[in-house]
Amino acid sequence: MPFGAYAYAVCPARHDISLYDAGYMALAQKTRFPLITLDRKLAAIARRHCEVVTPDV
Repeated sequence: MPFGAYAYAVCPARHDISLYDAGYMALAQKTRFPLITLDRKLAAIARRHCEVVTPDV
């Protein structure tokens, strides 16, 4: 499936995130791999939909 299809599956407008971030969030959901991000806003939204890892920097 093309990356854009994953992004639109999450509906970025509803979550107020970029299409780019929505794609990674949807891909994490689909593959059941954790989403690894330093973006706190994205992490807060994504935690409702998939496992999220926020590394300490």
